[in-house]
Amino acid sequence: MIRGYSAETIRVAEAPLLAAGVPLMRHAALALAYTATREIRARGQRVPGSVVLSLVGGGNNGGDALWAAVELQRRGVQAWAALCAPRVHEDGLAAARAAGVRIVRVVPEVAGPGAADVHAPEGDGADPAHTPSAEDVSADGVSPAWPGGTAGVLPEGAPTTRIALADLDGLITTARRAGVWLDGLAGIGVTGALREPLRSIVLALDAERQASPDEPVVIAVDTPSGVGDTGAMPETVLPAHVTVTMGAAKAGLLLPPADSIAGRIDVVDLGLPLDPSDATVARWTGADTADTIAWPRWEDHKYTRGVVGIAAGTDEYPGAGRLACEGALACGVGMVRYLGEVSDMPRQEPEVVTAPGRVQAMVLGPGGAGLGLGLRPVPLVLDAGAAVHRAREPHAAGAILTPHAGELSLILNVSRQEIEAEPAAFAARAAVELNAVVLLKGASTVVAAPDGGPILTVDAGTSWLATAGTGDVLAGITGALLAGRQARAEDEGAPLSPRDLAEIAASAAWLHGAASHEITGPLRASDLPRAVTTVLRRFLDS
Repeated sequence: MIRGYSAETIRVAEAPLLAAGVPLMRHAALALAYTATREIRARGQRVPGSVVLSLVGGGNNGGDALWAAVELQRRGVQAWAALCAPRVHEDGLAAARAAGVRIVRVVPEVAGPGAADVHAPEGDGADPAHTPSAEDVSADGVSPAWPGGTAGVLPEGAPTTRIALADLDGLITTARRAGVWLDGLAGIGVTGALREPLRSIVLALDAERQASPDEPVVIAVDTPSGVGDTGAMPETVLPAHVTVTMGAAKAGLLLPPADSIAGRIDVVDLGLPLDPSDATVARWTGADTADTIAWPRWEDHKYTRGVVGIAAGTDEYPGAGRLACEGALACGVGMVRYLGEVSDMPRQEPEVVTAPGRVQAMVLGPGGAGLGLGLRPVPLVLDAGAAVHRAREPHAAGAILTPHAGELSLILNVSRQEIEAEPAAFAARAAVELNAVVLLKGASTVVAAPDGGPILTVDAGTSWLATAGTGDVLAGITGALLAGRQARAEDEGAPLSPRDLAEIAASAAWLHGAASHEITGPLRASDLPRAVTTVLRRFLDS
């Protein structure tokens, strides 16, 4: 799994290394420069002569971007740095100047000729009373020091070009020339809506990114600007193709909806003394899933393999019962005992048993079934209507709820929009309120447990899963894995914990998502069970 940590945890871990003089920023810069050159080569271009633009904010991420520009300049890259904050990292700026990095300052519009520019940092070579003139900036916002002009590197100590935020053409002209942008605008401590001038800068850059016929590669420094610990996404964002995150993954990179703009996540190992138990989020993987499944033992029989009871499917939604049963059967569970209302289930699925008897887990809810069924003292999977209407009933042996955002909004009496803005926060709230594990379905699935442990996220699926019936298959998969682990727990005399249930739920979501990748093009829910078996067989082969 990939663990994610809060910004504060990272700061505390960095403190002793910084006090000991470990040059963390230089390590980060080397990693950023390596990633930038790798992306340049991946486009089939030569590194020398390529243009890379560092977008520099006032925090340490801006310092990382400046030092990365230094490393890139030394590799023959035409490195540019756009200073987008009143004050930036002084040592990084000095090193960038000395290395020949082309520097442009982006500042708020000055009131008028001769007005003092209170945003100019001390010691950057700028005249605090200087305002752009015809000699500094042409009609299209490009000074002679910008790409396309006659000058190259700004002389050390020369005034930097100022661009009024009312006209960002100069910045965009440089951005248009650059094949790679390094987003160091805001650090991990800046969350929520971006303030001016960053908001206008990001809006202009993102518009250029979307309009460009040759989209630049955006590399986020630590996190895309504005993304914090909760995974909430600011309204104005610059989506990244790659996020190079320092020391460890930041929690917000692994949580929806912000995970959708993080791109590939490259973690730079800085040797931080992090305790895995301090992680607030973990991305679930195939290896974690393989470790969670109760694989058959030589001495097992069908009852020690697990028996899952499934109450799914009604006259109105008969297919839900079949899909849930097929999802469970695909996982190789010892027995599927059908407890629903579809009378011809044995004819549809001859392996399914309809006779009453023992079960080690129950699935209720797919297709609206099981709302009035008596609950047995076994672990439960509550899906669809059962998740909404039976969530607050006592669950003697634990329960996994599998709602989507609309269903969770009914359970918590909040809007769907609120939940989709911060799904992890609401899943965690529901888990505590209901004393149950909550698997919140979405583009990225979130699993929260009432034990307060790390949120688990799963991003294994494809958008083709957004079709009727796939949730029924997931409920069956979850029930099968739960029954298998419950049978093993009974055999070993150790009850399943809430954390065990969370890991089972995450494993079911991972299997479900991985199966979708086995199917090319559009899929039907009925295609998934066979694909689940393929994924499990691949585990066994490896």
